[in-house]
Amino acid sequence: MKNKLMLICVFLSSFMGCAANNDYSIVFVHSGLSLPSYIEYSLKQARLFNPSATIFLLMNERAQNCRINKEICPENGIQVFFIEALNRSDAHKKFLKETKLDKKWRAGFWMKTTERFFVLDEFMRKFGLKNVIHIENDTMLYFDIYKYLDVFSSYHGIAAPFDCDTRCIPCFVYFPDYIASNHLVDFIAKNQESMNDMNDMVMLAYYKNKYPTKIFPLPLLPLSFVKNEKLINKLEQSVRNQEEYANKFLKFYSIFDAASLGQYLGGVDPRNDISIPGFINETCVFDPSVFRYHWIEDEFGRKVPYIEYDKELFRVNNLHIHSKKLSDFTS
Repeated sequence: MKNKLMLICVFLSSFMGCAANNDYSIVFVHSGLSLPSYIEYSLKQARLFNPSATIFLLMNERAQNCRINKEICPENGIQVFFIEALNRSDAHKKFLKETKLDKKWRAGFWMKTTERFFVLDEFMRKFGLKNVIHIENDTMLYFDIYKYLDVFSSYHGIAAPFDCDTRCIPCFVYFPDYIASNHLVDFIAKNQESMNDMNDMVMLAYYKNKYPTKIFPLPLLPLSFVKNEKLINKLEQSVRNQEEYANKFLKFYSIFDAASLGQYLGGVDPRNDISIPGFINETCVFDPSVFRYHWIEDEFGRKVPYIEYDKELFRVNNLHIHSKKLSDFTS
Protein backbone atom coordinates (compact mmCIF):
# COMPACT_ATOMS: atom_id res chain seq x y z
CA MET A 1 0.00 0.00 0.00
CA LYS A 2 2.88 2.38 0.83
CA ASN A 3 4.46 1.89 -2.62
CA LYS A 4 1.10 2.43 -4.27
CA LEU A 5 0.63 5.70 -2.38
CA MET A 6 4.08 6.89 -3.39
CA LEU A 7 3.28 6.22 -7.04
CA ILE A 8 0.10 8.25 -6.70
CA CYS A 9 2.08 11.09 -5.09
CA VAL A 10 4.67 11.08 -7.86
CA PHE A 11 1.94 11.07 -10.52
CA LEU A 12 0.13 13.98 -8.93
CA SER A 13 3.37 15.90 -8.56
CA SER A 14 4.35 15.32 -12.19
CA PHE A 15 0.90 16.35 -13.32
CA MET A 16 1.14 19.62 -11.42
CA GLY A 17 4.41 20.56 -13.10
CA CYS A 18 5.31 24.09 -12.08
CA ALA A 19 1.75 25.14 -11.34
CA ALA A 20 1.37 26.26 -7.73
CA ASN A 21 -1.41 25.10 -5.43
CA ASN A 22 -2.97 28.45 -4.55
CA ASP A 23 -4.36 27.11 -1.28
CA TYR A 24 -1.06 26.48 0.46
CA SER A 25 2.63 25.75 -0.02
CA ILE A 26 5.32 23.92 1.90
CA VAL A 27 8.69 25.66 1.80
CA PHE A 28 12.11 24.34 2.79
CA VAL A 29 15.02 26.80 2.99
CA HIS A 30 18.69 25.90 2.96
CA SER A 31 21.40 28.53 2.79
CA GLY A 32 24.94 27.26 2.42
CA LEU A 33 27.55 25.58 0.28
CA SER A 34 26.05 22.10 0.37
CA LEU A 35 22.71 20.42 0.97
CA PRO A 36 22.58 18.06 3.96
CA SER A 37 22.02 14.49 2.79
CA TYR A 38 19.25 13.89 5.35
CA ILE A 39 16.99 16.48 3.68
CA GLU A 40 16.10 13.74 1.19
CA TYR A 41 13.99 12.05 3.86
CA SER A 42 12.16 15.20 5.01
CA LEU A 43 11.33 16.11 1.40
CA LYS A 44 9.98 12.63 0.62
CA GLN A 45 8.05 12.55 3.90
CA ALA A 46 6.41 15.92 3.24
CA ARG A 47 5.27 14.68 -0.17
CA LEU A 48 4.07 11.34 1.19
CA PHE A 49 1.48 13.02 3.41
CA ASN A 50 0.79 16.00 1.14
CA PRO A 51 0.22 14.69 -2.40
CA SER A 52 -1.57 17.84 -3.60
CA ALA A 53 0.75 20.43 -2.06
CA THR A 54 3.14 22.68 -3.91
CA ILE A 55 6.49 22.03 -2.24
CA PHE A 56 9.49 24.30 -2.73
CA LEU A 57 13.15 23.91 -1.84
CA LEU A 58 14.92 27.26 -1.68
CA MET A 59 18.68 26.80 -1.93
CA ASN A 60 21.86 28.44 -3.14
CA GLU A 61 22.78 27.59 -6.72
CA ARG A 62 26.31 26.62 -5.67
CA ALA A 63 24.88 23.96 -3.33
CA GLN A 64 23.45 21.83 -6.14
CA ASN A 65 23.42 18.14 -5.33
CA CYS A 66 22.76 15.62 -8.11
CA ARG A 67 21.16 13.16 -5.71
CA ILE A 68 18.78 15.68 -4.12
CA ASN A 69 17.85 18.66 -6.26
CA LYS A 70 18.41 16.88 -9.59
CA GLU A 71 16.86 13.50 -8.73
CA ILE A 72 14.86 13.44 -5.49
CA CYS A 73 13.12 16.77 -6.12
CA PRO A 74 11.94 16.02 -9.70
CA GLU A 75 10.87 12.50 -8.70
CA ASN A 76 8.69 13.90 -5.91
CA GLY A 77 7.39 16.98 -7.72
CA ILE A 78 9.38 19.37 -5.53
CA GLN A 79 10.24 22.69 -7.16
CA VAL A 80 13.78 24.01 -6.66
CA PHE A 81 14.28 27.76 -6.53
CA PHE A 82 17.70 29.39 -6.28
CA ILE A 83 17.98 32.04 -3.58
CA GLU A 84 20.21 34.14 -5.82
CA ALA A 85 17.16 34.92 -7.99
CA LEU A 86 15.54 36.88 -5.17
CA ASN A 87 16.03 40.60 -4.70
CA ARG A 88 17.26 41.38 -1.20
CA SER A 89 14.90 43.66 0.68
CA ASP A 90 16.13 46.72 2.55
CA ALA A 91 15.35 44.92 5.80
CA HIS A 92 17.50 41.97 4.70
CA LYS A 93 20.41 44.27 3.85
CA LYS A 94 20.08 46.04 7.19
CA PHE A 95 20.07 42.72 9.05
CA LEU A 96 23.23 41.50 7.30
CA LYS A 97 24.99 44.77 8.02
CA GLU A 98 24.04 45.09 11.69
CA THR A 99 23.51 41.58 13.04
CA LYS A 100 25.57 40.51 16.05
CA LEU A 101 24.95 36.84 15.39
CA ASP A 102 28.00 34.61 14.92
CA LYS A 103 28.97 34.53 11.25
CA LYS A 104 31.78 31.98 11.60
CA TRP A 105 30.71 29.04 13.79
CA ARG A 106 29.61 26.17 11.53
CA ALA A 107 29.76 28.44 8.48
CA GLY A 108 27.51 31.05 10.08
CA PHE A 109 24.84 28.65 11.34
CA TRP A 110 23.21 31.03 13.82
CA MET A 111 23.13 33.92 11.39
CA LYS A 112 21.61 31.76 8.64
CA THR A 113 18.88 30.34 10.86
CA THR A 114 17.58 33.88 11.31
CA GLU A 115 18.38 35.03 7.77
CA ARG A 116 16.09 32.30 6.36
CA PHE A 117 13.07 34.38 7.43
CA PHE A 118 14.24 37.20 5.17
CA VAL A 119 14.69 34.74 2.29
CA LEU A 120 11.26 33.28 2.95
CA ASP A 121 9.67 36.74 3.09
CA GLU A 122 11.25 37.74 -0.24
CA PHE A 123 10.07 34.50 -1.84
CA MET A 124 6.51 34.87 -0.53
CA ARG A 125 6.30 38.48 -1.74
CA LYS A 126 7.73 37.63 -5.16
CA PHE A 127 5.00 35.06 -5.82
CA GLY A 128 2.22 36.41 -3.58
CA LEU A 129 2.03 33.16 -1.61
CA LYS A 130 -0.50 32.59 1.15
CA ASN A 131 -0.80 29.83 3.75
CA VAL A 132 2.89 28.95 3.71
CA ILE A 133 4.20 26.16 5.91
CA HIS A 134 7.94 26.49 6.49
CA ILE A 135 9.62 23.27 7.62
CA GLU A 136 13.17 22.86 8.84
CA ASN A 137 15.28 20.37 6.95
CA ASP A 138 15.42 17.90 9.85
CA THR A 139 11.66 17.81 10.44
CA MET A 140 9.40 14.92 9.44
CA LEU A 141 5.70 15.48 8.64
CA TYR A 142 2.98 12.97 9.50
CA PHE A 143 -0.25 14.69 8.39
CA ASP A 144 -1.99 16.30 5.43
CA ILE A 145 -1.80 20.05 5.95
CA TYR A 146 -4.62 20.69 3.48
CA LYS A 147 -7.15 19.15 5.87
CA TYR A 148 -6.30 21.75 8.52
CA LEU A 149 -6.04 24.94 6.48
CA ASP A 150 -9.13 26.38 8.17
CA VAL A 151 -7.56 25.76 11.57
CA PHE A 152 -4.25 27.35 10.58
CA SER A 153 -5.97 30.38 9.06
CA SER A 154 -7.96 30.88 12.27
CA TYR A 155 -4.75 31.96 14.00
CA HIS A 156 -4.81 35.26 12.02
CA GLY A 157 -1.03 35.39 12.30
CA ILE A 158 2.12 33.28 12.46
CA ALA A 159 1.91 29.98 14.34
CA ALA A 160 4.77 27.82 15.64
CA PRO A 161 5.58 25.49 18.55
CA PHE A 162 7.03 26.97 21.77
CA ASP A 163 8.81 24.64 24.19
CA CYS A 164 8.77 27.26 26.97
CA ASP A 165 7.77 30.90 27.39
CA THR A 166 11.16 32.17 26.24
CA ARG A 167 11.85 29.87 23.28
CA CYS A 168 10.09 29.04 20.03
CA ILE A 169 11.41 26.16 17.93
CA PRO A 170 10.71 27.12 14.28
CA CYS A 171 10.89 23.59 12.89
CA PHE A 172 7.30 24.05 11.69
CA VAL A 173 6.02 27.59 11.08
CA TYR A 174 2.76 28.75 9.53
CA PHE A 175 2.67 32.12 7.72
CA PRO A 176 -0.76 33.33 6.53
CA ASP A 177 0.77 35.72 3.97
CA TYR A 178 3.76 37.94 3.21
CA ILE A 179 2.27 40.74 5.32
CA ALA A 180 2.92 38.54 8.36
CA SER A 181 6.40 37.54 7.23
CA ASN A 182 7.27 41.15 6.39
CA HIS A 183 6.23 42.38 9.84
CA LEU A 184 8.50 39.78 11.41
CA VAL A 185 11.60 40.54 9.32
CA ASP A 186 11.05 44.28 9.66
CA PHE A 187 10.98 43.80 13.43
CA ILE A 188 14.20 41.76 13.34
CA ALA A 189 15.99 44.32 11.17
CA LYS A 190 14.98 47.27 13.33
CA ASN A 191 15.78 45.67 16.69
CA GLN A 192 19.31 44.33 16.24
CA GLU A 193 20.60 46.47 19.10
CA SER A 194 18.04 45.33 21.67
CA MET A 195 18.14 41.68 20.56
CA ASN A 196 21.94 41.65 20.67
CA ASP A 197 22.93 38.06 19.78
CA MET A 198 19.55 36.34 20.29
CA ASN A 199 19.26 33.21 18.14
CA ASP A 200 16.18 32.54 16.05
CA MET A 201 14.45 30.58 18.82
CA VAL A 202 14.79 33.24 21.52
CA MET A 203 14.13 36.00 18.99
CA LEU A 204 10.72 34.57 18.04
CA ALA A 205 9.70 34.39 21.71
CA TYR A 206 10.89 37.99 22.11
CA TYR A 207 8.78 38.93 19.09
CA LYS A 208 5.74 37.24 20.66
CA ASN A 209 6.28 39.17 23.87
CA LYS A 210 6.29 42.44 21.90
CA TYR A 211 3.50 41.49 19.47
CA PRO A 212 1.27 38.82 21.07
CA THR A 213 -1.34 39.19 18.31
CA LYS A 214 1.18 38.51 15.53
CA ILE A 215 2.47 35.06 16.49
CA PHE A 216 0.74 32.22 18.32
CA PRO A 217 1.70 28.83 19.79
CA LEU A 218 0.72 25.58 18.11
CA PRO A 219 -0.56 22.87 20.50
CA LEU A 220 2.46 21.22 22.09
CA LEU A 221 0.42 19.02 24.44
CA PRO A 222 -3.07 17.52 24.80
CA LEU A 223 -5.52 19.69 26.70
CA SER A 224 -5.97 16.99 29.34
CA PHE A 225 -2.24 17.07 30.08
CA VAL A 226 -2.05 20.83 30.65
CA LYS A 227 -5.10 20.66 32.90
CA ASN A 228 -3.72 17.82 35.01
CA GLU A 229 0.03 18.44 35.12
CA LYS A 230 2.18 21.39 36.14
CA LEU A 231 4.32 22.66 33.27
CA ILE A 232 7.86 23.30 34.47
CA ASN A 233 11.27 22.55 32.98
CA LYS A 234 14.59 21.32 34.37
CA LEU A 235 15.66 24.91 34.89
CA GLU A 236 12.66 25.25 37.25
CA GLN A 237 10.99 27.71 34.90
CA SER A 238 7.20 27.56 34.94
CA VAL A 239 4.83 29.14 32.38
CA ARG A 240 2.51 32.13 32.48
CA ASN A 241 -0.46 30.38 30.90
CA GLN A 242 -0.58 26.57 30.84
CA GLU A 243 -3.49 26.34 28.41
CA GLU A 244 -1.46 28.23 25.78
CA TYR A 245 0.51 25.01 25.32
CA ALA A 246 -2.69 23.32 24.14
CA ASN A 247 -3.77 26.27 22.00
CA LYS A 248 -6.43 25.10 19.50
CA PHE A 249 -5.80 21.50 20.49
CA LEU A 250 -9.50 20.71 20.25
CA LYS A 251 -9.48 21.81 16.59
CA PHE A 252 -6.41 19.77 15.63
CA TYR A 253 -6.94 17.01 18.21
CA SER A 254 -3.25 16.30 17.68
CA ILE A 255 0.02 17.88 18.78
CA PHE A 256 3.17 19.39 17.28
CA ASP A 257 6.74 18.65 18.28
CA ALA A 258 9.05 21.57 18.96
CA ALA A 259 12.16 19.51 19.66
CA SER A 260 11.50 17.55 22.84
CA LEU A 261 9.78 14.49 21.33
CA GLY A 262 12.26 14.15 18.47
CA GLN A 263 15.20 14.52 20.85
CA TYR A 264 13.75 12.04 23.34
CA LEU A 265 13.09 9.43 20.64
CA GLY A 266 16.22 9.96 18.54
CA GLY A 267 18.79 11.86 20.57
CA VAL A 268 20.55 15.14 19.79
CA ASP A 269 22.81 16.30 16.99
CA PRO A 270 25.97 14.16 17.41
CA ARG A 271 28.06 17.25 16.68
CA ASN A 272 26.76 18.73 19.96
CA ASP A 273 26.92 15.77 22.33
CA ILE A 274 26.69 11.99 22.59
CA SER A 275 23.50 11.15 20.71
CA ILE A 276 21.33 8.45 22.26
CA PRO A 277 17.54 8.18 22.71
CA GLY A 278 16.17 9.37 26.03
CA PHE A 279 17.52 12.92 25.95
CA ILE A 280 15.33 15.45 27.78
CA ASN A 281 15.86 19.08 26.83
CA GLU A 282 16.37 21.32 29.84
CA THR A 283 14.12 24.09 28.45
CA CYS A 284 11.12 21.89 27.66
CA VAL A 285 8.25 22.50 30.10
CA PHE A 286 7.17 18.85 30.20
CA ASP A 287 8.91 15.52 30.65
CA PRO A 288 8.58 13.45 27.43
CA SER A 289 9.40 10.26 29.33
CA VAL A 290 5.93 10.27 30.94
CA PHE A 291 4.34 9.28 27.64
CA ARG A 292 4.22 5.91 25.95
CA TYR A 293 4.98 6.05 22.23
CA HIS A 294 3.28 4.11 19.44
CA TRP A 295 3.69 3.89 15.67
CA ILE A 296 0.30 3.14 14.12
CA GLU A 297 -0.46 2.58 10.45
CA ASP A 298 -3.11 4.82 8.93
CA GLU A 299 -5.61 3.83 6.22
CA PHE A 300 -2.86 4.10 3.58
CA GLY A 301 -0.36 1.95 5.45
CA ARG A 302 1.76 4.91 6.53
CA LYS A 303 3.25 4.72 10.02
CA VAL A 304 2.29 7.67 12.22
CA PRO A 305 3.64 8.49 15.71
CA TYR A 306 1.28 8.77 18.68
CA ILE A 307 1.77 9.56 22.33
CA GLU A 308 -0.29 7.83 25.00
CA TYR A 309 -1.43 9.82 28.03
CA ASP A 310 -4.02 8.75 30.58
CA LYS A 311 -4.96 5.76 28.38
CA GLU A 312 -5.71 7.97 25.37
CA LEU A 313 -3.74 8.20 22.12
CA PHE A 314 -2.86 11.51 20.46
CA ARG A 315 -1.41 11.89 16.99
CA VAL A 316 1.93 13.68 16.58
CA ASN A 317 1.90 15.87 13.46
CA ASN A 318 5.65 16.27 13.10
CA LEU A 319 8.92 15.22 14.69
CA HIS A 320 11.98 17.43 14.86
CA ILE A 321 14.77 14.88 14.36
CA HIS A 322 17.64 16.74 16.00
CA SER A 323 19.95 13.72 15.66
CA LYS A 324 19.67 14.03 11.84
CA LYS A 325 18.91 10.30 11.64
CA LEU A 326 15.75 10.95 9.65
CA SER A 327 15.89 7.56 7.93
CA ASP A 328 14.90 5.97 11.27
CA PHE A 329 11.61 7.92 11.31
CA THR A 330 10.16 7.45 7.84
CA SER A 331 6.61 6.25 7.44
